[in-house]
Amino acid sequence: MASSANLDKLSQAGVDLNNLGEPQKQVLASLTPAELDTMISIKERLEATGEVEGFAKGTNNVGASFF
Repeated sequence: MASSANLDKLSQAGVDLNNLGEPQKQVLASLTPAELDTMISIKERLEATGEVEGFAKGTNNVGASFF
């Protein structure tokens, strides 16, 4: 199981990681600090519009809301 400060930071930023598979979590755990900050910034900007959602493919092949 992937474990890192990155996953904690994403979770604290409101990103639901529950529907992601281990490969997706490993990628998120390996992001650089700049990549992580960019991802969180994009999430915040998308949420501010109230009209856009991001999606990630869950382990059961059902699209899960990422942001």
